Amino acid sequence: MEESNVVKVGDITNPNAKQIRVVHISDTHLLHDTYLPHIPDGDILIHSGDFGKFGFRKFFTGVNHQHLLDKLDQFFQSLPHRHKIFVAGNHETSFNNKSREEIQSALQHVHYLQDSSITCVGLNIYGSPWNSQRPLLHLYGHVHESSGVAVINGVTFSNAALPFYRKANVFDVFLSKDS
Repeated sequence: MEESNVVKVGDITNPNAKQIRVVHISDTHLLHDTYLPHIPDGDILIHSGDFGKFGFRKFFTGVNHQHLLDKLDQFFQSLPHRHKIFVAGNHETSFNNKSREEIQSALQHVHYLQDSSITCVGLNIYGSPWNSQRPLLHLYGHVHESSGVAVINGVTFSNAALPFYRKANVFDVFLSKDS
């Protein structure tokens, strides 16, 4: 596998900083097996939504929805990352009728974030389909025409809408020891 572009963020000049590799993907649209060989290893994998396709919501109103959640969970289980995080995207609007706990109970191999946070190896990660906080890293997907990484006013924005030919966005985050 080709090495992805790695962006360094955080306290990069501090030789004592703890380095954490974050791999960011989104928009896998039920093609998870196609993307597996292209996802680099890291400490934390974040999938920022759109694992489904338009029309996917019909599965959540019928009896077949568990099969697709199982498929998503198996995808996360197959990945080597120590911490795996999923935040719903615009193709998961059917999640709106379910509690975070209901969704998490169906996904045993990934942390599901919905207006909630988790701390992994010292990095606090907040996940929401919408957010007004000012983060160090703003990870999202869904805008296929402008995927990539940009740094604006100290915030690193990563749009990981993955067409087949793109690599995952990867970040080495450097945290001060007091973080």
